[in-house]
Amino acid sequence: MHYGFSLFGLLPQSADKAIKDTQRFAIDYTFWLNLVFLAVTGILAWLRFGGKSNQQQQHHGGDGGNQDIIERILYWLAMVSYIWLAGGVIASFVAN
Repeated sequence: MHYGFSLFGLLPQSADKAIKDTQRFAIDYTFWLNLVFLAVTGILAWLRFGGKSNQQQQHHGGDGGNQDIIERILYWLAMVSYIWLAGGVIASFVAN
């Protein structure tokens, strides 16, 4: 995105110098956390979309018990995310 804005001359002068001075890529804790969250996302996607389709489950008399567990997990993950976001917003107002 930086290079796209730079191509069209849309970057402010102060931002251009500050971005050039920073390191772009580093293997640190954020790299490993991104890998962990990518793996969790892959596992949840596999649980949701992998295996038998909904039509096959209904045809074989599936009760959707696995689906209920996945829905609960996703619901609580969404709630934790909303609380985390609200905490970040509140913290940014308190810090200023």
